[in-house]
Amino acid sequence: MDVEQEYDLFIIEGSGGLACAKQAAKLSAKVALADLVKPSPLGIKWGLGGTCVNVGCIPKNQCILQLLQEYQDMIKQKQAQLEKMVENVNSHIRKLNFGYKNSIYIDKWQSITINQQKSLMQIQQNQQIIKDKLKQLELKIYQQLFEVNHHTQIIFQIFKIL
Repeated sequence: MDVEQEYDLFIIEGSGGLACAKQAAKLSAKVALADLVKPSPLGIKWGLGGTCVNVGCIPKNQCILQLLQEYQDMIKQKQAQLEKMVENVNSHIRKLNFGYKNSIYIDKWQSITINQQKSLMQIQQNQQIIKDKLKQLELKIYQQLFEVNHHTQIIFQIFKIL
Protein backbone atom coordinates (compact mmCIF):
# COMPACT_ATOMS: atom_id res chain seq x y z
CA MET A 1 0.00 0.00 0.00
CA ASP A 2 1.65 3.20 -1.17
CA VAL A 3 0.75 6.30 0.79
CA GLU A 4 1.87 9.60 -0.53
CA GLN A 5 2.57 12.34 1.99
CA GLU A 6 3.48 15.94 1.44
CA TYR A 7 5.94 17.79 3.72
CA ASP A 8 7.29 21.29 3.89
CA LEU A 9 10.67 19.96 5.01
CA PHE A 10 12.31 16.54 4.89
CA ILE A 11 15.39 16.05 7.13
CA ILE A 12 17.85 13.22 6.69
CA GLU A 13 19.46 12.44 10.09
CA GLY A 14 21.97 14.23 12.30
CA SER A 15 21.91 16.50 15.29
CA GLY A 16 21.88 19.58 13.06
CA GLY A 17 18.92 18.10 11.23
CA LEU A 18 17.09 17.59 14.52
CA ALA A 19 17.67 21.23 15.46
CA CYS A 20 16.40 22.33 12.05
CA ALA A 21 13.33 20.07 12.32
CA LYS A 22 12.45 21.47 15.78
CA GLN A 23 12.74 25.05 14.59
CA ALA A 24 10.69 24.40 11.46
CA ALA A 25 7.99 22.65 13.50
CA LYS A 26 7.81 25.67 15.83
CA LEU A 27 7.10 27.74 12.72
CA SER A 28 4.22 25.34 11.89
CA ALA A 29 6.01 23.58 9.04
CA LYS A 30 5.10 19.97 8.35
CA VAL A 31 8.40 18.14 8.91
CA ALA A 32 9.50 14.57 8.22
CA LEU A 33 12.67 13.16 9.75
CA ALA A 34 14.64 10.13 8.53
CA ASP A 35 17.42 8.87 10.77
CA LEU A 36 18.40 5.37 9.71
CA VAL A 37 21.28 3.53 11.32
CA LYS A 38 22.06 -0.02 10.33
CA PRO A 39 22.71 -2.18 13.40
CA SER A 40 26.33 -3.31 13.86
CA PRO A 41 27.26 -7.01 13.54
CA LEU A 42 26.61 -7.20 17.30
CA GLY A 43 23.13 -5.72 16.82
CA ILE A 44 23.99 -2.36 18.35
CA LYS A 45 22.02 0.63 17.11
CA TRP A 46 21.39 4.07 18.48
CA GLY A 47 18.66 6.67 18.62
CA LEU A 48 18.06 9.94 16.87
CA GLY A 49 20.87 12.43 16.59
CA GLY A 50 23.35 10.80 14.23
CA THR A 51 26.98 9.99 14.78
CA CYS A 52 27.92 13.12 16.75
CA VAL A 53 25.28 12.62 19.43
CA ASN A 54 25.47 8.84 19.73
CA VAL A 55 29.08 7.78 19.15
CA GLY A 56 30.96 10.92 18.17
CA CYS A 57 32.11 14.07 19.87
CA ILE A 58 29.42 14.28 22.57
CA PRO A 59 30.12 10.90 24.24
CA LYS A 60 33.87 11.44 23.86
CA ASN A 61 33.67 14.85 25.50
CA GLN A 62 31.60 13.37 28.33
CA CYS A 63 34.30 10.72 28.85
CA ILE A 64 36.98 13.40 28.98
CA LEU A 65 34.97 15.48 31.47
CA GLN A 66 34.41 12.41 33.65
CA LEU A 67 38.13 11.56 33.64
CA LEU A 68 39.09 15.14 34.44
CA GLN A 69 36.59 15.24 37.32
CA GLU A 70 37.96 11.97 38.74
CA TYR A 71 41.55 13.28 38.52
CA GLN A 72 40.52 16.58 40.10
CA ASP A 73 38.83 14.73 42.98
CA MET A 74 41.92 12.52 43.43
CA ILE A 75 44.23 15.55 43.55
CA LYS A 76 41.98 17.29 46.10
CA GLN A 77 41.99 14.13 48.23
CA LYS A 78 45.79 13.83 48.05
CA GLN A 79 46.16 17.52 48.93
CA ALA A 80 43.86 17.10 51.95
CA GLN A 81 45.84 14.04 53.06
CA LEU A 82 49.09 15.96 52.73
CA GLU A 83 47.73 18.92 54.71
CA LYS A 84 46.51 16.60 57.48
CA MET A 85 49.88 14.83 57.60
CA VAL A 86 51.76 18.13 57.83
CA GLU A 87 49.41 19.24 60.61
CA ASN A 88 50.03 15.99 62.53
CA VAL A 89 53.81 16.22 62.08
CA ASN A 90 53.89 19.85 63.22
CA SER A 91 51.73 19.02 66.23
CA HIS A 92 54.08 16.18 67.19
CA ILE A 93 57.11 18.44 66.83
CA ARG A 94 55.48 21.11 69.04
CA LYS A 95 54.77 18.48 71.70
CA LEU A 96 58.38 17.30 71.58
CA ASN A 97 59.68 20.85 71.75
CA PHE A 98 57.46 21.64 74.73
CA GLY A 99 58.48 18.45 76.50
CA TYR A 100 62.17 19.05 75.94
CA LYS A 101 61.90 22.69 76.88
CA ASN A 102 60.35 21.69 80.23
CA SER A 103 62.69 18.77 80.93
CA ILE A 104 66.04 20.16 79.82
CA TYR A 105 67.86 22.29 82.38
CA ILE A 106 69.88 25.10 80.87
CA ASP A 107 71.90 27.06 83.41
CA LYS A 108 72.98 30.66 83.17
CA TRP A 109 75.95 29.60 80.98
CA GLN A 110 73.64 27.85 78.50
CA SER A 111 75.39 24.55 79.09
CA ILE A 112 73.70 21.36 77.93
CA THR A 113 74.77 17.86 78.76
CA ILE A 114 76.08 15.55 76.04
CA ASN A 115 72.95 13.35 76.18
CA GLN A 116 70.73 16.38 75.81
CA GLN A 117 72.80 17.57 72.86
CA LYS A 118 72.35 14.18 71.22
CA SER A 119 68.59 14.37 71.83
CA LEU A 120 68.40 17.82 70.27
CA MET A 121 70.45 16.66 67.30
CA GLN A 122 68.12 13.67 66.85
CA ILE A 123 65.10 15.96 66.92
CA GLN A 124 66.69 18.21 64.29
CA GLN A 125 67.51 15.18 62.14
CA ASN A 126 63.95 13.90 62.48
CA GLN A 127 62.62 17.31 61.53
CA GLN A 128 64.81 17.29 58.42
CA ILE A 129 63.67 13.78 57.53
CA ILE A 130 60.03 14.88 57.85
CA LYS A 131 60.70 17.96 55.71
CA ASP A 132 62.36 15.75 53.07
CA LYS A 133 59.40 13.34 53.12
CA LEU A 134 57.00 16.24 52.68
CA LYS A 135 59.01 17.49 49.70
CA GLN A 136 58.88 14.00 48.19
CA LEU A 137 55.10 13.88 48.65
CA GLU A 138 54.78 17.30 47.10
CA LEU A 139 56.81 16.13 44.12
CA LYS A 140 54.57 13.07 43.77
CA ILE A 141 51.50 15.32 43.69
CA TYR A 142 53.09 17.48 41.00
CA GLN A 143 53.99 14.33 39.04
CA GLN A 144 50.38 13.16 39.29
CA LEU A 145 49.21 16.56 38.05
CA PHE A 146 51.64 16.26 35.14
CA GLU A 147 50.41 12.73 34.41
CA VAL A 148 46.80 13.95 34.42
CA ASN A 149 47.74 16.64 31.92
CA HIS A 150 49.75 14.16 29.86
CA HIS A 151 46.91 11.59 29.86
CA THR A 152 44.44 14.28 28.87
CA GLN A 153 46.67 15.26 25.93
CA ILE A 154 46.90 11.62 24.86
CA ILE A 155 43.10 11.28 25.05
CA PHE A 156 42.70 14.39 22.89
CA GLN A 157 45.20 12.97 20.38
CA ILE A 158 43.30 9.69 20.26
CA PHE A 159 40.03 11.50 19.70
CA LYS A 160 41.62 13.55 16.91
CA ILE A 161 42.57 10.29 15.20
CA LEU A 162 39.08 8.88 15.63
